[in-house]
Amino acid sequence: MLGCKTYWTIELDPKPLYQVNSERWVFFWPLKSNELSAPRYKFLQFHRIYLFLAMILVQFSAGSLYAYLNLADAINFHFKRPPGSSETTVLAIVSGVTSLISQEL
Repeated sequence: MLGCKTYWTIELDPKPLYQVNSERWVFFWPLKSNELSAPRYKFLQFHRIYLFLAMILVQFSAGSLYAYLNLADAINFHFKRPPGSSETTVLAIVSGVTSLISQEL
């Protein structure tokens, strides 16, 4: 049994004190420092719910952009334009980017 324990053990290099103190925060500044032991400016202590919310925001943004690009042919059909028309594709990309910017603001 001792052989399995040593086989599955991972040795990690020790982290500097600044990195340990920085990992408790979502936003901090300065990002790297050789002379400080902790970040000078800290905001929003890290919690798993913030990671979950960021994941949802990224998935929603990527899904919205993908949906807009897939609507181009349906819009061409509706407005009686030839399939693959570049105006509709540009419109879909611009509206997707605009919706992403509006979600962020």
